[in-house]
Amino acid sequence: MIVVDLADDSSPTAREDALLQQLDILHASVPGAVVVVVGTKADLLPPAEADARLEALREAADAWLERHAKAAEAMAASEKGADDNKLPLIFRYLKTSADADHGFGIDDVMVALNEAARAQEPHRLFPRFEAEVPRIRQRARGLLEAMKRGSDTAAA
Repeated sequence: MIVVDLADDSSPTAREDALLQQLDILHASVPGAVVVVVGTKADLLPPAEADARLEALREAADAWLERHAKAAEAMAASEKGADDNKLPLIFRYLKTSADADHGFGIDDVMVALNEAARAQEPHRLFPRFEAEVPRIRQRARGLLEAMKRGSDTAAA
């Protein structure tokens, strides 16, 4: 899950830069990862503006994927295998509010994470039923549950 602050106006490309930086890090550490992009603080913006900013993130990610797909093709032709450079699958783009008590979107994030975990294509994240759940997913689930309850997210 990559989280981007939709209300961040610190620079004209702050949101896109944050997303692309996280994609680079994720791609380097977990080739072929399944990604859910979550735009937060959507309630601080007019709905049309939040939608436009989420769409700009989608376009930036699509351009990133296209650039890296070309690089992957070139690497596949070299002695280094194509499996070393699998691109992430961006499973879903969602927006959530800044206010977990009265906001929206947290349930959608939970559904998307569960669907991504159980998906058959491109590959199952947890290949065996009752397989050990990765620690990062457990931490993300705890964070989302704390946000949903309005609890302290630092303790999650």
